[in-house]
Amino acid sequence: MRKAEFDHVDEEGNLILSLDGAQAVLEASEQLEDALLASRKIKAQAAAQKRLAPLPISRIQSMLRAGKAPAEVAEELQVGESLISKIAGPVENEKRAAVQQFLSGFYQKAPMRKERVAEIISRSLSRIGVKKNAVRWSASREGRGPWTVTAEFDRDGNRWIPSWSWDGQDNSISSLNEEARYLLEEDSGPLPTPQPPKKPDIPPLPSQKKAPAQKKKAPEPPSAPQASSDEEAEAEEVETELVDPAPKPKPRIAFQPKGKMQRKGVPSWDDILFGGGVTSPQQSEES
Repeated sequence: MRKAEFDHVDEEGNLILSLDGAQAVLEASEQLEDALLASRKIKAQAAAQKRLAPLPISRIQSMLRAGKAPAEVAEELQVGESLISKIAGPVENEKRAAVQQFLSGFYQKAPMRKERVAEIISRSLSRIGVKKNAVRWSASREGRGPWTVTAEFDRDGNRWIPSWSWDGQDNSISSLNEEARYLLEEDSGPLPTPQPPKKPDIPPLPSQKKAPAQKKKAPEPPSAPQASSDEEAEAEEVETELVDPAPKPKPRIAFQPKGKMQRKGVPSWDDILFGGGVTSPQQSEES
């Protein structure tokens, strides 16, 4: 069946199709519109059935068993995280069961050949001052290979992460690091010194230096209302009348020597009545 492709719409509103290099006219009609709606509906149903295809349960279980979080699996498979969480429950139970079997099994390399792994690890934890309930256990597995059992705890500011490879079929155990060998008493050397936990690489914050605080100026007292020129003039007159800026000096009393009395220059009543004049100081002396 040959396939025609849409090319353009002509001036009359017809659809121009391209078929093997040649053009064909497809007139617009109600039947064509109904056909387009039916085509869209069929394609939408096909896409929905594709989304509802059976999930690869075994693959999801393998990914969760390997240690991936449900959110990571959901993003990788492009499915809802709620569906992954339903599958993750049984896988987590499987992991916990693997840890319990590892701890309850006998350690083949133990001196007495009858000590369980939990007893040896508990004795080692007590020796370094770590409580058993402070240890966080986890397990992971790649495909059908052996389990990797991991413990995690803090001691003196250092993070201990001892790990063992454990095969559930023959109960074979292999220590994967120095901390694991110490806890199973395989290494009688000095106490291992794990590296302190790495701090997250966080970029430095931008400089937030504050601008020098400006000294706050004391608020200026409100200025007194300025009087008008007329009011100033009236105030000056009142002040002039009430206050004498230059007080008058007190009059001095001159004392004359005895025997020489000086008559006042002011005429007495006798002089005024009898016609006498003012006598000068010189005339007084002559008389």
